[in-house]
Amino acid sequence: MYPYPIPHYIGPKMGVRLLILAALGLGSLYVIHLLAQDYQKIRKPIQAAKALLNIGKRDLSAQLLEMEKENVSTTESTTTESQEATIDWAKIIKYDTLSCALSLICQLSASDDLKKDTEGGILYTFVSSNINNTDVPSKISKAFHLGEKYNKNHQYDFKKCYTEYPLCPYSAKTMLSILQYYTYYFG
Repeated sequence: MYPYPIPHYIGPKMGVRLLILAALGLGSLYVIHLLAQDYQKIRKPIQAAKALLNIGKRDLSAQLLEMEKENVSTTESTTTESQEATIDWAKIIKYDTLSCALSLICQLSASDDLKKDTEGGILYTFVSSNINNTDVPSKISKAFHLGEKYNKNHQYDFKKCYTEYPLCPYSAKTMLSILQYYTYYFG
């Protein structure tokens, strides 16, 4: 009937494999979504600091008035923001079946180029400052220290994190761009 033979890898099992692959991809995107929500909590204080860096502007009077208003509101809500600036590691690990969050942390601590990126630098600084906290699960601290081990002598071996977490289909740059997209459109 067909002028050419049908390859052996196309068949009923192909649809099942495609469904499994799609489900795993959606699962990893959901974990990145959870991480993005927590990332927005720690990014709010940094946006206020960025407003101070607008030195090159000609008219600062409107910005200064706005900053004074924000300063009054931030001093009133300092305790609530400090309570919000935490990441629910247990929830992330619970839903991270592909270990994408662990791979991201490993790659961030292994690569200096990713730390120079704004999003990567913010996330790396937050994770590195909280890594000795007792609330951080051992899987997270293992991924962080593994990345630091791969970064010995500044060899930037973040690709070794791919072999450590082979189920995650995304690179750190892809995950950071998803975080950036999420923050831009939903933040």
